[in-house]
Amino acid sequence: MIFGSGTGHRLSPYAGSLWNSIPVLLFSSAIYYLKIIYQISLDKSIFFVN
Repeated sequence: MIFGSGTGHRLSPYAGSLWNSIPVLLFSSAIYYLKIIYQISLDKSIFFVN
């Protein structure tokens, strides 16, 4: 967590939870796109073999 839980930052609890959910969203979307790229590469390899 970049921002501490002290009184230094002025983020609302909603913004804090949103900030914490950004890495989770990035991670899940990265896995999703990696799956798509993996499927496309498999299709291309099968296509090139045939």
